[in-house]
Order: sequence, then structure tokens, then C-alpha cells
Amino acid sequence: MLLHYILKAYMKTTLIQLSPHQMSNESLVPWGRLFFQVINLQIPKDAVPADEDERERCEWWKAKKWAYATLGRLYRRYGDPSQLPSTLKEEYGVFAESFVNTFAPEIIKVFLHQVELYVSGRVWLSKKCQYHIFNFFSDCIKPKSTWHLIKPHFETLVSSFVYPQLSFTPAKEELWHSDPIDLVRQQVGKRVSMPTGFDFEPGTPQMMAIISIPLLSPQRPS
Repeated sequence: MLLHYILKAYMKTTLIQLSPHQMSNESLVPWGRLFFQVINLQIPKDAVPADEDERERCEWWKAKKWAYATLGRLYRRYGDPSQLPSTLKEEYGVFAESFVNTFAPEIIKVFLHQVELYVSGRVWLSKKCQYHIFNFFSDCIKPKSTWHLIKPHFETLVSSFVYPQLSFTPAKEELWHSDPIDLVRQQVGKRVSMPTGFDFEPGTPQMMAIISIPLLSPQRPS
């Protein structure tokens, strides 16, 4: 399946800059629709491995991972005018204003829906997809324009999505006694330094849950 390679290639084109064409609605809208369609796709059980570790590595979930990652990257790097570095404001300021008002609310809606399906047991989410969801929501805490969209769902997100990641379950206790190093690896993840200087290996949802708590406390006390 070529889909995950296509999405990965698009993601890599956004790492350093966006071209004028990529910033146009003629490009952004159809790409955005594709990312949403991939994320919302309900994958039949017989189309993916039954083993969760193998499922994490299958092509369908690789495609979903890159869809989540790219939407988060577009917002984090180019789409939030309040966090845009001064050196990038001239080039991306207009795009950021449009993105945060038009596209960011749709991303939030799609991500929240997937979290709702996941916590209710109606869908499975890979750890890497959960990581990118956490990463995106963490980026949305400080800016007022996105926080007011997340705030109504805040308590549910913390109690149903964040807290379970931090809970010390019987399975974690068993692994702690049998292989504590593996438990730490599963919780923190592994980071790989690439020759380009970019780190492509995502962490874990547990790590992002840990990071999100202190972000919430000082930024949004109520």
C-alpha cells in the first residue's frame, strides 16, 4: 500500500517550510480532507493483525500515524499566529491566521471524536496515534483561540484519556517485576537522532500525558 508513503512524503515537505502552493486553499483543502478521511477510516478487523504490536507496524496504522502527525505539524509550525516566531511572521502570518480560524477547529473536532470513540471502546488507537493526539492538544492549551474549543471537553479528556495513561495497572506492575527496563522504554519511548538533526521517532502517549499535566496547571487554572 502506497498511502502511508505518500502521507510520509508530504509530512517531510513541511519540516522546514511551506511553499506558496501548499499554503493555498487549492492545496490545503484537498490534503486536509485526505488526512481527515484517513483518520476517520474504520479499518475492518480482518484487514489488520490481531496482535497489537504487529498492528502498530501495519501499513494502515502507519498511514493514520502520518495523517495525525502532519496535521499537528502544520498547526504547531505554521498555523498558530500566537506562537509563530517573529522570523516567520512575515512569511506565514496570513496563513497562520487563516489556519487557526478555519482548519484548527476542524482538526480539534476530528481528534476529539477519535478520542471519544477510543475511550468508549469503539475503536483501537495505536500508541503513536495517541502520542500525536496528545501532542496536538498540548499545543492547543496556551493559545486562547484553541483553548476555548477544548475547554468544554477538558475534564473528560483528563479523566478518560490522560489519567489512564498514568495509572499503574496490574499489567505494568507485572512488567516492572519481570523487565523494568522494558517498562521504562514503553513509558518514555526511544529517541533517535537523525543525521539531519530531526528526530522522527515519536515518544509515547504516557510521556505526552506526563508533559501535558504541568502545561495545564500554570496556563489554564480554570
